[in-house]
Amino acid sequence: NDSATKDVNHLTKTTDKKNKIFPRFFVTAFAAREFANYTLEDDETNHYENKQVIQKRETHLLSYAAGVLISYNVNKRISLQSGITWSSSNINIDPNKIYAVKDNSGDIKYRYNTSSGYGYILPSFSSSPAIGDSLYTRTSVHTLQFISIPLVARYRFIHKKFSLDPCIGIAFNFLTKASLTTEVNDDTNSENEVITKLNGLKKINYSFLFTSELQYQASKKWYFIAAPYFKYALAPINNGSVVKTYPYNIGLGIGVMHRL
Repeated sequence: NDSATKDVNHLTKTTDKKNKIFPRFFVTAFAAREFANYTLEDDETNHYENKQVIQKRETHLLSYAAGVLISYNVNKRISLQSGITWSSSNINIDPNKIYAVKDNSGDIKYRYNTSSGYGYILPSFSSSPAIGDSLYTRTSVHTLQFISIPLVARYRFIHKKFSLDPCIGIAFNFLTKASLTTEVNDDTNSENEVITKLNGLKKINYSFLFTSELQYQASKKWYFIAAPYFKYALAPINNGSVVKTYPYNIGLGIGVMHRL
């Protein structure tokens, strides 16, 4: 009995020791380049323009992302991850014609439609337009920025100093900036305009997130990582706009991970 008790005590101490030294928490910092695009659907309640018109005149530019993530290892294979990321994307919009309509307050202004929402312009040289009056715009730049909080489950495959972690989860995206910079003109006048509020664009949206993170252990506590990922909106990011917009991002993140 004494021998059995000693064996049990020894096993318990060994298990406790393993649990203490098992690495539980990791912090990751990364930066990424993204290819951003969207899937559009016509909004049946809005008849200003349709998805073909929007798609034809908008061109996505390369976008950027960066973030800090915290991982918790449930066991040697399974971990959970969250944190905070920032992303910024730009869209070029070809020159087009905009028309004066009644805005949401009943005032008459020139309406500018984009894939994510719409805004109003009232230049000084045409401050009292009539409904149906028009102006021309030059090439415009539409910027969207978000702060995201991902919630991800990971599974690890290990081979010596390398590991591969397929991950699946969801990201909650909080809009921090939506702007449109353009120049409007008629036959004799022109003026630079910046729209900082886009109607119809939701403040919060959420996306499906899949990534596959490759890690290389450079030292006892430091790892280099490369992570291709795919993010797709699970619901439109706008409501009551010209179109229903489902953005998606394909990116490659490069960074470092530290074992706490």
